[in-house]
Formats: sequence, structure tokens, C-alpha cells
Amino acid sequence: MTRPRHHEPVLVEEAMTTWVTDPRGWYLDGTVGGGGHAGVLLSRFPKANLIGMDRDPTAMEMAGKHLEQFGSRVRLARADIAEMETVVGETPVVGIPLDLGVSAFQLDDPLRGFSHQTEGPLHMALDRDAGRGVGDMLAEIEEDELRRVFR
Repeated sequence: MTRPRHHEPVLVEEAMTTWVTDPRGWYLDGTVGGGGHAGVLLSRFPKANLIGMDRDPTAMEMAGKHLEQFGSRVRLARADIAEMETVVGETPVVGIPLDLGVSAFQLDDPLRGFSHQTEGPLHMALDRDAGRGVGDMLAEIEEDELRRVFR
């Protein structure tokens, strides 16, 4: 496997001016990914705190390394955005940024099965630990049902 590309956050200025309403508040980055936007937020606003969550264990590892410099101002949780309420608990969150795209490091990993340019399983899941992938589902679906879905 090739070394993953670093994910560069996009629209950083727009994100900071839109998301940050309280420079001392708690923010929940519901899709922390590699920690790009979270790192910018914490660097620019030294009194802000962040809860970062992501379902992708590789992203969580990358975010942990990228954000460790902010110490106790960061809490990370491997979780799906559907679990937001549980992850946040009683923390008074003032903003919830969600970057709902796919990161370059996820697309580049052949084991995730997003690319037709590399050999790998047809998995297409952000969480490599997810049991069933697209290939499994396609192997089980009837041809008529597949036609209906594509129509």
C-alpha cells in the first residue's frame, strides 16, 4: 500500500468565518478526518475546544497525531455522526462543522475499493472495518433488482 496523501482542508477561510461564532466555545467536528479544519480552528482561536469524531479508524489516528499539540482542548471519539448526542453528552457545543466529502487518503487506499485505477476489493466504505462492502452486496443482488435500482 502506498503512503496516504495528506488531506488539505478546503475553503478554510469560509469555514472559519461561518463555523466560529464563539472564540471560547466548544465545537464538535462531526467528520474530523485528518484534523485539518480542526487544527486551523484550534490554532486561530486558542481559547476554543473541540470534540472530533469520525467513523474511520485511519482518520482518527491521523487526527490524533495532527491535533495532539492542542492537548486537553481536544477530545476524540471514533463514532458515526448519528451518535453525536452520545459523544457530546453535557458539553455545551456552540458549533458543529461537518465536512461530508471524502478525503484524498481515503480515495488513494486500494483496500477501500473506491478507485478503478488500482487493484483492490470493491468495498467503497469509509470505514475499512465495515463488514460488507459494495462488492458483497452486488454478488448477492438479483439482476432484475439491480436494473430497478439503476433505473
